[in-house]
Amino acid sequence: MKRFLTLLTIALSLVLINHSCKPKEEEPGSIYGVVTDKATGEPVKTAGVELQPLGLKTVTGSEGQFEFNELEAGDYKLFVTKTGYVELVSNTIVVKSAQTAKGDVQIEKLPAALKVVDDKGEEISELDFGNQYDDVSRMFSIFNDGTEVLNYEIVKTASWITSLSVTEGTLQPGATKPVVVNIDREKLQVGENTTTLHITSNNGSKQLTIHVEKLKVLNVVDNDGNEVNELDFGSDNNDLSRTFNIVNNGGSVLNYQITKSVDWISSLSSAEGNIDGGGTLVIVVTIDRAKLPIGDNSSTLIITTNNGNKQLAVKAKKLAPEMLIVNNNEQEITKLDFGTSNVSMTFNIFNNGYETINYQITKTADWIESISNMEGTLDARLKKPIVVVINRNIIPLGANNTMLQITSDIGSKQLEVKCNGGNIVTSAATDITETSAKLKGYTTNSTYTEKGFYFGDNLNVTTKYVVEGNDFSYQLSDLGRGKTYYYKAYLIHNNITYYGDVKEFTTEGIHAGHECVDLGLPSGLRWATCNSGAGSPEEYGNYLDFYEAEDATWGGNWRCPTKSEWEELKSNCAWTWTTKDGVNGYEVVGSNGNSIFLPAAGYSNESSLHYVGSKGYYWSSTPSISDFAYYLYFDSSGQYMDHYYCSRGRSVRLVAE
Repeated sequence: MKRFLTLLTIALSLVLINHSCKPKEEEPGSIYGVVTDKATGEPVKTAGVELQPLGLKTVTGSEGQFEFNELEAGDYKLFVTKTGYVELVSNTIVVKSAQTAKGDVQIEKLPAALKVVDDKGEEISELDFGNQYDDVSRMFSIFNDGTEVLNYEIVKTASWITSLSVTEGTLQPGATKPVVVNIDREKLQVGENTTTLHITSNNGSKQLTIHVEKLKVLNVVDNDGNEVNELDFGSDNNDLSRTFNIVNNGGSVLNYQITKSVDWISSLSSAEGNIDGGGTLVIVVTIDRAKLPIGDNSSTLIITTNNGNKQLAVKAKKLAPEMLIVNNNEQEITKLDFGTSNVSMTFNIFNNGYETINYQITKTADWIESISNMEGTLDARLKKPIVVVINRNIIPLGANNTMLQITSDIGSKQLEVKCNGGNIVTSAATDITETSAKLKGYTTNSTYTEKGFYFGDNLNVTTKYVVEGNDFSYQLSDLGRGKTYYYKAYLIHNNITYYGDVKEFTTEGIHAGHECVDLGLPSGLRWATCNSGAGSPEEYGNYLDFYEAEDATWGGNWRCPTKSEWEELKSNCAWTWTTKDGVNGYEVVGSNGNSIFLPAAGYSNESSLHYVGSKGYYWSSTPSISDFAYYLYFDSSGQYMDHYYCSRGRSVRLVAE
């Protein structure tokens, strides 16, 4: 029995093992998806969906959904079709056992076959009828750009679109159908009007916007078509007329009447009448400025019609009457300038008023010789020439001016009259030598009775030289060498003597081969520019004893100065301690501005030098007691005359008569 139970257990185990080794049967999978429009994301219904490679087909539901069930595990693709859409083959979808794979796809619409084009075949989205009254028709075309027959319909909503030449029909592929749109402008509202034509088809739809502008029936405009609300005549007395245009923008006759309320609006080219529909009438407005009150004036033209009214402001300004002084170009002036040569000039009195005036001209200067028409009458809006003549024989030299007083019934004016009587100029002397020079002058006055120069060796020039002829110059001779002289030009005009500025010149200062300077001293003595034995003003030169100095000369009339001549130099010149090119000494400046330099050369005693650079010792030719003689001594603190032994070596500065 025990053996039997063991065998039974083994048998059952073998059965179980055999059953577990058999392969398990796989369960089917499925695909579920939604077809949507790629552009809008909206579901696409009734689209055909084919499962490849099995060839199973289905159609999407109202929400674009589709489903394939009982599919073996594997790779699949979807082929999606829909009229008006591009066919689509999806990416690979992997189906797994007992699972639902997601199969959403997006499909893209084909371009609509319906197109709205103009006469050039270019797509349009609007028609603009503008604002011209007789412009009531426009055309567009429907074009089938697809490959199938196009069924279309056109719907309008605005009552002012009176007709469409076509409202529905069919178009073969590639065909075009023109459509004429007609409008009734009488049904338009004033201003901008807009509506839309709705064009639908089995392959696309379009909207075409219609624009129309309706102008007011009564419109007042200028020549450029701009609305006019005002006519401004300004203040110009010659500006007497203005124009405007009445435009009938309606379709029926416009009856109009224009009313004015002031007498200074003298006339209207048309005060009432009729204007046909779409017509324009030009109105000329004329004013009478004589009837205008002085100042700003305004009035209103009232335009009444059977289809609207309009008020038009009219403005004009009347200036106060005025007498004007003008030139020949009618430009207002305030002066006449005769310059240096003119003797006659003209101006005009202009009556800018509205009535005849009386006027009078008054002068005060005796050099204004005559004035034509000094008094009289002058009619409105006219001018009268006035000639002014001056007498240059009695005009003073230099700038002259006076005023003409011009009075009238409507005001007064002053006119400045200017003239230049010329001038007298002292020019620079020329041709200067040691003993001669040429004086020069200049004048712009042509009516003088005498001219010439005053001359002298100081600022108080007293010697007179009269110049004859046109050349304003005088040749001087026998002048001193290196000497400064003064002069001024003069002329006599109308018994009055006029002078130029005082000028100066210095003759060449070379005397017997050496340079000398005129320092403007009372004696007229000229001093050498450097020491005896020196080649320049800064060199110390020779150191001489008194006896050598007393006889020192360069020839000619060069000599050693006396004690009194040194004192004259001290008293009449400005002495300044200075350094010139590294050499200390005094800069001695005369009253005429000329100068010499005296270096601080010190002195010599036998073979040695003393105080070089700090003191100066200069011999005079005047002896003192016994073996003494006078000399000039200086240092930075001042200058002094002293006397000492004649044997000392000192500097010598020569002078010349």
